[in-house]
Amino acid sequence: MGEIHLKLIHLTKKYGKFFAVKNMNLEVEKGSFTTILGPSGCGKTTTLRMIAGFINPDDRGEIYLGGKILNDVPPHKRNIGMVFQSYALFPHMNVFNNIAYGLRLRKLSIDTIKEKVKRVLKFVGMEGIESKMISQLSGGQQQRVALGRTIALEPEVLLMDEPLSNLDAKLRINVRNEIKQIQKNLNITTIYVTHDQDEALSMSDKIVVMNSGEIQQIGNSWEIYNKPKNKFVADFIGMKNFIDANVKNLQQNEIILDAKGLRLIMQNGENYNLSGGENILVCLRPEDIKITKVEPSMGMDNVLKGNIYQSSYLGRIIRYWVNIQNRQEFIVEDYASQHLLKGEVYLTFDKSKIQFIQYK
Repeated sequence: MGEIHLKLIHLTKKYGKFFAVKNMNLEVEKGSFTTILGPSGCGKTTTLRMIAGFINPDDRGEIYLGGKILNDVPPHKRNIGMVFQSYALFPHMNVFNNIAYGLRLRKLSIDTIKEKVKRVLKFVGMEGIESKMISQLSGGQQQRVALGRTIALEPEVLLMDEPLSNLDAKLRINVRNEIKQIQKNLNITTIYVTHDQDEALSMSDKIVVMNSGEIQQIGNSWEIYNKPKNKFVADFIGMKNFIDANVKNLQQNEIILDAKGLRLIMQNGENYNLSGGENILVCLRPEDIKITKVEPSMGMDNVLKGNIYQSSYLGRIIRYWVNIQNRQEFIVEDYASQHLLKGEVYLTFDKSKIQFIQYK
């Protein structure tokens, strides 16, 4: 683990009986890109605003930056920069003056301001448009001006609150790559808030999944995607097949499950510590299921026969909804198919793809 730059200890914010953030503990490494991921109302933005100093945490919570407590430090003295969802740019100013605004408040010399703005414009790829008004810029350009205005102040920590939510899907992909590259080049500690799973997975060194004001799981992209700790994380990150099952038999390398009459075989591992007769929740990703019209060979594990009752063509994938013996519905995503399947099909999946989520 690298040097801890920002630390949140028992961070809590309560409004009446409602906990916006509850007992949040988090360590952020210097120069890392940490994403707080979760649905609307989960406490993401409240957390960010407490770090910035715009909201005071309840008495118990503490915020440390570089080993120094920030609780009583006013926002303008925390050396923390924030990029807002709305960008908060000044429409009556051109690009140069928007970026220079904070530098002027610090009463820097004209020559120093010009030098810093020039350097920032080059850094965010906005050279040559210093005199353009904000209304003349595209959404992506406005986002980069907002980022440039913040990094011109050379903050210790960069906070970003859903900065891409106003952009269309294609532009979001391009701009998020630019943000990640800028962050990497600056080596600036960054906390990024989003509800978009793809953004979090593609950009982050560490992901903090939140729900109802509490941290559900902390991990890198691989851990969050492949080893979710509970149903909420699994569902939010893209799991679609949740299966209630009963443990029928445990062997050294595999576990036999009964799921409403369907026999499933799950790999035994990860210190599951299960016992015979226990009711558990397992899950299976749609992309981990193979779908075919041809009956698989005898002896294969996890072969299910069913009927397609709905399908959706999405270009690079075809999504199927398959009913298995009127007992279980499975969603399957087929990436390789050249034609649309209908009617009776067979589903197969490896026992290692079934993931234990929690006890029931």
